[in-house]
Formats: sequence, C-alpha cells, structure tokens
Amino acid sequence: MNDKYSSLLFAFVSFGRKFGKITLQEERSILASSQYMIIYILGEKGPLVPKVISEMAFVDKTAVSRDSRELLKRGILKKSEVSETKIYKTPLELTEEGTKLYEEIKANLNEIGEKLFGYIDSSTLTKMLKTLRTADDKLMKLRNS
Repeated sequence: MNDKYSSLLFAFVSFGRKFGKITLQEERSILASSQYMIIYILGEKGPLVPKVISEMAFVDKTAVSRDSRELLKRGILKKSEVSETKIYKTPLELTEEGTKLYEEIKANLNEIGEKLFGYIDSSTLTKMLKTLRTADDKLMKLRNS
C-alpha cells in the first residue's frame, strides 16, 4: 500500500500544530487562537460575515460569532453595516486598532516564514503556495459535499 498521501497529510497537520503553538505564543497573552484567525482572515479578505470566516478558518460559526462579539467589545472589530442586529448576518471589518494588530501578526508570520523558508527560491515558493491553495480549495469542496 502506498502511504504517500497519509504521510504528507500527517506532516501538514503536525507542522501546522507546531507552527501554531510557536507563532501564537506571543499573541495568546492577548488573543485566543480563533480570534487570531479572525483578525488575520479579515485583514486579508474582509469585510466578511462570521459564516464565511468560519468556513475559511474551519472553526464553528457559533465560536466565530462569540469571538467576534468579544473583539467588537475590545474595539478590534467593527460592523461594516449597521442595518443588521444579528452578528452572524453582519459583515465585520477591522478597526484601526485591529488593522495595527493584523499588521503585527502578518509581520510576525513573515519573520518566521523567512526563517523557515528563506532558503527556497521565489519561483518554488510560488509553486508551493499555488499547490497549497489548490489543495485548500479541494478540501473545502470535500467538506461541503
């Protein structure tokens, strides 16, 4: 039996967990890991409703709504539209403070990324990223089927 896929997927999961523990160590003093993901996703793709954030982060929609309410209270997020009263229907975006936090998170990730992948040439990194995005898209389709 060929186990190349199970080994690869296990390596991704293992790497992701280790990477998360290392990179989030500093931010965890002020953020839960799910809040960290919300900020990063909104910084990259926002404004978005919690349902879309939960799908992108593979986190339960209820947890995203709960964390979003906490981030709203802390002034890190704001509602994009005031017409909706229910958080799960309201597009959210980063405040000025949230944008600063996002920039710090992104800088931290880039610094760590340089240490991990700095030896790889740009074209190879681009191919790796394209491959991971394709795999992510396929994973989302599997999840939704």
